Amino acid sequence: MVIGGVAALLLFNYVSGLEDKANEDAELVEVFAAKNPIPQSTDAGVALDAGDIARDEIPRKFYPADAITSIDDIEGKVAILDIAPGTVITKAMFVDPANASVSFRNRLQDPTHVAVSIQVDTIRGVGGFLQPGDDVNILVNVTENGGPATGADPAAANDPNAIVCPELAFLCGDAVRPAYFVYQKVNILAVGALAELQPGEATDEETTTTTQTNSGLITFNVPPDAAALIASIAPENLYLTLVAKEYEPSAEWAEKTAALYAGTLLPGEDPAQLTPYGPTGLEDED
Repeated sequence: MVIGGVAALLLFNYVSGLEDKANEDAELVEVFAAKNPIPQSTDAGVALDAGDIARDEIPRKFYPADAITSIDDIEGKVAILDIAPGTVITKAMFVDPANASVSFRNRLQDPTHVAVSIQVDTIRGVGGFLQPGDDVNILVNVTENGGPATGADPAAANDPNAIVCPELAFLCGDAVRPAYFVYQKVNILAVGALAELQPGEATDEETTTTTQTNSGLITFNVPPDAAALIASIAPENLYLTLVAKEYEPSAEWAEKTAALYAGTLLPGEDPAQLTPYGPTGLEDED
């Protein structure tokens, strides 16, 4: 009986120890956690104000050794990597902005896209007003300097008597040689050395100045096949037009261009057109 009593006491103490350990591991402790996705380079203060970082509780056994205990631990710092919702915020996840250099290729958020650059002058580059994040239509002129007419009329290219058109001319004798669409609504990734800002990033004055002097160097974000086509066209034959954010690409414009080539009247001579906005002009159309 004595031995049985001692055994029972030892067993009770052992089970109690396991329960204490389990209760200790299950004890909830306060942490800061990501409530929404936090992109790389996001400022900690911005994430906190947006509700992307908030207080939470987790079992003690899951508490990271370097978990932040106060938002002051990461104040003024930016995310060094993308942070998924539910992740406990640790000190290593945020660094000083000076140490958070972002590879340019990280700006290609679609892994199937590439960056391709062209150089255009101020006239062909919308007066130098293009900014990273803008969308443009890319046009190509179908005439060549000192050579036979090319483009919409393949027969003319092989005709030694065909009219020779000056470079980028819109008129070749009685025929109109308008520019044609290469692509519509193409996203600009960078202008000069200035790239589209990521969350939490700021532009320094030196980079802005450099960009202003290289505003004709345009880098696009496109699939590889589109990059190959853009790269195959001489830059002097390209022309960019800025489009609104709400602009919808449409085959209608290509059809109108073909009609203009085949027609005998310029739009300003056609009673059905007259202005770029229709026969009644912009004011009535707006």
